[in-house]
Amino acid sequence: MDTTFIEKIKSEVASFHPISLAEMDEVKLLNRTDTKFVFSADLLPSILSQIKNNYRILEINNTRVAEYNTLYYDTEDLKLFKLHQNGRTHRYKIRFRNYVNSILTFLEVKKKNNKGRTIKTRIKTKEIENTLSENSLEFLKKELEISDLTELKPMLSNHFHRLTLVNNTSPERVTIDVGVSFSYHEKNVFIKELVIAEVKKDKLNAASSFLDAMRLNHITPQGISKYCLGTILLKPYIKHNNFKEQLRLIEKIIHHELRPAC
Repeated sequence: MDTTFIEKIKSEVASFHPISLAEMDEVKLLNRTDTKFVFSADLLPSILSQIKNNYRILEINNTRVAEYNTLYYDTEDLKLFKLHQNGRTHRYKIRFRNYVNSILTFLEVKKKNNKGRTIKTRIKTKEIENTLSENSLEFLKKELEISDLTELKPMLSNHFHRLTLVNNTSPERVTIDVGVSFSYHEKNVFIKELVIAEVKKDKLNAASSFLDAMRLNHITPQGISKYCLGTILLKPYIKHNNFKEQLRLIEKIIHHELRPAC
């Protein structure tokens, strides 16, 4: 990520009141509704200024712009990706996520049900696993509908920086991801001009200053998945008709065509 931009964001969030990781336990929202947005990184400083009195920001080891590494698992024929592409309301993702600043790593299963709710379960691991350990396999057996777990393979890596905001008065978290990059084997793609934001609430109709800011800036919700986005960009041969509109929007936002660097 451009260091000048990161420093500008750090300066903007310096005026937010902090919240600790321990305090965040009160708003885990592992069973929630999600609303996602994509917009130009140029708009982020202004949006943060608009909402700073209504949210606290997660601070870990004096860091407010956190770093994340993710490794997604899928089958060789991308069964989990295809659940998204085919519009299945009941779907899930499998990922290892390393929370760099808090020195934590989890294996996570993120499920979406047919009522539009997201349910996340996870276990702590020592590190991101390129081969599933016995403990991880036991966890996945309890959580998944895949009969043969040996089909699961590492299929996409992801890196980004994140701001995590917590509403001062209601159960709501907002994650704001910048400097998103993907890699698979020797292919890489970096989307430095894009922000991917997600509003996580226990109730869909609860008040939200962030949603108000989105409306004020004429930014509409977009059902975007980082896993699906990275898969499409690095494996363009796979069918992705249902995501073409999102891709066109992102390319319009960043003012250039998305292409991997080999």
